[in-house]
Amino acid sequence: MKDIFFDKTLTTDNENVKKFANDFVLNGYNKDLKRDYIVCLIANLRKSKYNKLIVPQHKNDYVCSKQDNLNAPHYKYSIMKEITLKLEKEGYITINNPFHFLEMATTIESTDKLWYNLVNIDVYTKYNNPLLLRKTIKTKIKVFENGKIKFKTIKKKINVDYRKTKKTEKIIEQIKKYNSYILNHKFELLIPIDFLNETNDCEFNWICNFFDFFQNTGQLTNNSLTSVVSKSCGAEERGVEGIDEVGSLVKPSLFIWRTICPSSLSLHRVFNAIFDGVCGKKKYWVYGGRFYGSLIQNIPHRLRKFILIDGEKTCEPDFCNMQVRLLYHLDGLEFSGDAYGEKNRDLVKLVSLICLNSKNKIEAKYAIKDTFVDLVKSGKKYDDDITDPVFIMNLITNFEQLHKPIKKYFYTNIGCELQAIESNITSEILNEFISNDKGIVSIHDSFRIRISDKDECIKIMNEKYFEKLNFYPLIKR
Repeated sequence: MKDIFFDKTLTTDNENVKKFANDFVLNGYNKDLKRDYIVCLIANLRKSKYNKLIVPQHKNDYVCSKQDNLNAPHYKYSIMKEITLKLEKEGYITINNPFHFLEMATTIESTDKLWYNLVNIDVYTKYNNPLLLRKTIKTKIKVFENGKIKFKTIKKKINVDYRKTKKTEKIIEQIKKYNSYILNHKFELLIPIDFLNETNDCEFNWICNFFDFFQNTGQLTNNSLTSVVSKSCGAEERGVEGIDEVGSLVKPSLFIWRTICPSSLSLHRVFNAIFDGVCGKKKYWVYGGRFYGSLIQNIPHRLRKFILIDGEKTCEPDFCNMQVRLLYHLDGLEFSGDAYGEKNRDLVKLVSLICLNSKNKIEAKYAIKDTFVDLVKSGKKYDDDITDPVFIMNLITNFEQLHKPIKKYFYTNIGCELQAIESNITSEILNEFISNDKGIVSIHDSFRIRISDKDECIKIMNEKYFEKLNFYPLIKR
């Protein structure tokens, strides 16, 4: 379990949620603002179903600060506190440290009573401004663990204001065009019943969350999921017969099915405001810029193959080893083979990302160790002790040896610049699909598309990459 911060940009179009908010706040001062906050809070609780939700503790907290009003309404601290405590009093939520100590985090968990009539909730992030500029700050909070108060340093990303220019207007126009276009296409999730017994914990929890098993998730196991799913969700026979991603014949069988709300697939771009020590000022539109916000980006990888676009099965062409290959191509060099090797490939991939997004080697080593510790805590098994400093140093050394020609870029925090190149290529690929009115969803450096559009998508990916780098990418089909 991990704590999740309250996100005031979350919302839902669910009519039952809106009715609940209207009935809970019948009249009185600021009734519309209170109702909006209830809808937002329920959306947050829905998203953090298996975690604790951290809510604003003080009126100066960034979550409810007037400075962070670029993309969502300003919720007054007094209203948040009043409604939250009232929801607890009536048994809809439980609160830890209910606004008693200003320096300690208040956390919320939902109860079964809240979800009794609230089913089929699609949660999505609603931005008035689809272009965000963010900076990262460090802050300390007090947390209550094992009967003791401890200080915990956390990183928070906060929105910063920016001056509108022709460039920002062009970016915003393109994103709005995509968000309007995506509403004209149909997206569904069609999971075979037989697959449900093969799910891991992450996939299992996501399926439960998406298909709203609120009353049963505590008692469910992967083996019992099939019967509960077919009973709760109305599993149905769908005659989906065709050719799958590897060319095998797919016969009609029993599935659980649900449409994906198109508004939950809307995108926004996030750039990073980073101080450039060379020129002595912040650069805004050359760092980051990735697309975020689509529900499909959060679907576990093995489940994404069950997505249908406009009633057709889908595939996901993917730029392989993109950040490493970008560095070679920027220097006019070619690289053949797998950038991460065969042994401990997933760990080496994490090492590469951290090395490219760290300011120095010491920072990278600590970040890698923290990441590996989290992997062990999550229950993943490895043959080696991946938290051993010697093991970590060997991974780093081997990665440096494998990529000597681009070693000069390691520990320079160049990752955000590479993301900007990647996201600009992604933007042009999306524009091509918008022009042809064909369904597509971006998952950073991969694209979920219909199988019938696969060859066209790969052709466009090659063309757009070559236009930027004068090299062809390696694409996983």
